[in-house]
Amino acid sequence: MWLRKEAQGKAALFWILATVKVNFVYAFVALWVLISVGVIVPASPGVDDFLDIGFVALLLISLKYALFEELLFRFPLAILVWLQYSLGNLLVFALMFSILFGLAHGSPENILIQGVFGFMLSLLFLKCGGLQGRPFKALACTFAAHWLYNASVFLIGMFF
Repeated sequence: MWLRKEAQGKAALFWILATVKVNFVYAFVALWVLISVGVIVPASPGVDDFLDIGFVALLLISLKYALFEELLFRFPLAILVWLQYSLGNLLVFALMFSILFGLAHGSPENILIQGVFGFMLSLLFLKCGGLQGRPFKALACTFAAHWLYNASVFLIGMFF
């Protein structure tokens, strides 16, 4: 399976950027479809409060949230790898953590946007060292992707 071969160097950077890009496309299409059928996906609680605080503060806050959420929702995968869970079980747990990640962003509808991103981050974690027992490298990769995504969303919100 493609997850078993650890992404290193430029390949890890590729997977980080691909995760962010794919999620942007997915989120845009999913939001458009949901809004078209009358489903409103609320912004994460408190996001509107951040949009008036300035560029640097916004980047720092997005950094803090990305770090906290990665430790909370991806680090348990490292423990399960250490306990030698099978890849199938790891993916089931990744799905469960992703659902919780979506719910933590507001409402059940958020599972369809942030929850899917959470699952993408879990796959990135496994691909970039988590499955190979290198949890700190894997967390660095998921943190980078998460921060890039958050910072981009916040910046778009500031200007549009």
